[in-house]
Amino acid sequence: MYSIIQTAKEFGVDVQWAVLRRKEYLNQRIAELKNDQQSALLAFSGNNELNRFLLLDSMRFLDKEIKKCESELNFKNSRNGNRITQNDIERVRQYPLENLLQNIRNNKTNCISGSHTDSRPSMDVRNNFAYCYSCGWHGDAISVYMKINSVDFVTAVKALNS
Repeated sequence: MYSIIQTAKEFGVDVQWAVLRRKEYLNQRIAELKNDQQSALLAFSGNNELNRFLLLDSMRFLDKEIKKCESELNFKNSRNGNRITQNDIERVRQYPLENLLQNIRNNKTNCISGSHTDSRPSMDVRNNFAYCYSCGWHGDAISVYMKINSVDFVTAVKALNS
């Protein structure tokens, strides 16, 4: 949701309207993905081993996409003045890395540490955690946001929580 809010502010669009449109889209996308899952399940019976394997792979992909949409949809915003709480930090750590990092393919992307050139993706992104196998840089959503935007911890938590 952060990128939607940021983009709405940049273009001078009402933030609440933009967030509502994004939520509508996410709900629609979740419904489509669940429908695709149902179709795949129906196709499961009576197929050969290869088709079942391909359908199972498709089911895993659809489940991952549903969880990604639901995670963004259920991400709660809360503010406690200018202070951040432990709950804010825990909530922000659950912010989907897929919304912060670009070009993730097969759980891999180029490293963001800047300590080495990365002609082949060397950073693994799984379970909302990033790890570079080349240089060892690692982090959660807060660390990734801090690195990408060159900000401190408190600024990153507030930005991701807004």
